[in-house]
This record gives sequence, C-alpha cells and structure tokens, in this order.
Amino acid sequence: MKADQKMLVTFDSNVWRKVVSPKAFPRDPDRVFYEKIHHFLQNGQLRGRLSETIFTLEAIERDKRSKTLSSARFNVIVQEAFEADGSIRMTIQLASDPSLHPGNSDYLNKHLEDAEKLGLQIMPCPRFGRFVNPDIKDSLYVIPDSSSIDQWMTTFAMVAKELETRGVGMSIVQKLGEEYMAQGQIWPEGLDNAPSADVKRAVAEWADGDSVAAHVAFGNYFFCTLDQGKSAGSPSVFSPENKLWLESEYQIKFVTPKELCELMN
Repeated sequence: MKADQKMLVTFDSNVWRKVVSPKAFPRDPDRVFYEKIHHFLQNGQLRGRLSETIFTLEAIERDKRSKTLSSARFNVIVQEAFEADGSIRMTIQLASDPSLHPGNSDYLNKHLEDAEKLGLQIMPCPRFGRFVNPDIKDSLYVIPDSSSIDQWMTTFAMVAKELETRGVGMSIVQKLGEEYMAQGQIWPEGLDNAPSADVKRAVAEWADGDSVAAHVAFGNYFFCTLDQGKSAGSPSVFSPENKLWLESEYQIKFVTPKELCELMN
C-alpha cells in the first residue's frame, strides 16, 4: 500500500454535496461531520474522489432517464492513413455521443465548483460506450498513467462483472430492459417501456456498482456512504452481505461521515 493511499476517499452520491458545500445544508443533523471532512480535504489530510456516474447516469433527470438511456448510440469515427509500403491502414473508433447527455443542472454545477476548489477528482468508469457529460472538464478526471491503464481497466471490468454475477450493479437495469424490450430491440431500448420508478431504482443501482468498481480500480481506501442497502428489499451493492464480501475480497473500508471523522481524530 502506498504511503498516501489511506488519504484517498470515494464519496458516494448521498454525501459528496454535503461534504463540499456544508453551508448549503444548515439543518442537516450531521453537518458537524461534513464540516470536519471539508476541513480535512482543505488541509490535505484527505483526498477526495467521485464516481463519474454522479454526473452521467445520476445527473439525468429521473423522468428523462428511460428516454436518454434507450437512445444511446455511438459516434463512428473512421480514419485512413497511407503506410510506407503503399497500403492503407484504416482505424474505426466508436466514441460516446456527448450530445445525448443534457449536462449539469445549475444546482449540480454549483456543488461541482465547490468540489473542484477542494481538489476532488472524478473517476471515469471505462465501460464500452459509456455516457459522457459535456459539462465535465477534462482536467477534473483522474487518469491512470500509461503503465497502469491496462490494470485499471481490467480491475474495473472484473469488479463490475463480479457484482453483476451476484445480481446487483448493472445487471438489474439490463434485466429490466430485457423484460420490457420489444422484438428486435436491444435492452436499453426496453427501458423506454419500463415503469419510470423501476428505471430510477435500476439506474441508481447501476451507478452504485460502477462507483464501487471505480473505487477498487483506482486503489482508494475509504468509501464514504450513508447507503445501507435497504431500499424496499431490492438487491443492492450495499446490502450487508455484499458489503461483507467487498470488504473481504477487495479490502474496501466502508464508513459513514461520522465514522470517517472518528478515524481521522
């Protein structure tokens, strides 16, 4: 473990805004803990990271998620180059279409500005055809160096796949899409026919799975969340059983804001 690894904290979607903008939540009963964590970030005792799913999957308004996800498509970029021997080398690149994403709301942008001031970085989730939020500056992303990029991508894919095998993470939204897709459709298109409440829960679970996979792939230490995996009995990445497995298999240290403060004292 690197000397500074214990400083790296992944902040879940249910805590990060309160951490970076504690004054915006004056009535929160745990505000004292958010202010302490804010201070730890300011003075460099902690380094914060956020999953890009906060700004991609979860940033899409809930009533628009079905339509946006069902409209997913690629930009196809074809490049040709002449080789020295006279042959032609053709490269075909499938890139995400940033025009699909509506971007950040003013509310989200304000908190993101506060996060940037504290030095928080955004962890990309390397999925094939992943959504890209056009409002996220490239400088905010943390990118592995060239010597470790293969390991990063392999680890992310492995953790995400294992979560899906356990029936959580992205597997739930894919199963939902398959249940409602018409003949000749693919599963994202089926989401447009599914109940919006079900899509909301499934997309949130997908985001949770990818945030955990990103946490492991980037070698972060603490995962700060309030999620107890008790949403109406639905399968969850954060169920007690899955948390125990993740702690054992990948040494993830799940903490609440209060617990993080206690560990820092």
